[in-house]
Amino acid sequence: MGWVKYEHTIPWDTILGLRSKEDMLLAYNKPEDNSSVEIVGGNIWYSYPIHIPILDIKPNYYQVAAPGGVFYIPIDASKVQEEVWMTATLRI
Repeated sequence: MGWVKYEHTIPWDTILGLRSKEDMLLAYNKPEDNSSVEIVGGNIWYSYPIHIPILDIKPNYYQVAAPGGVFYIPIDASKVQEEVWMTATLRI
């Protein structure tokens, strides 16, 4: 464990996570961009303890953190489910 420079972090001030309802979810580099990355989805997300962190909610997109950086996923209730799942605990 050590210190990380701020420019290498992704600020995240929500407790929201995203779970994919489909087997494959497309995440875009920019909202207006057609280039995308695939995020594996499906039933594994019901038992998997980690979900996709929602950094922000834009008018038509979720801004999320995923391996490789920050991406945008279109808001579509038939494909994704928002969940409040993160809590913080302080241990001393």
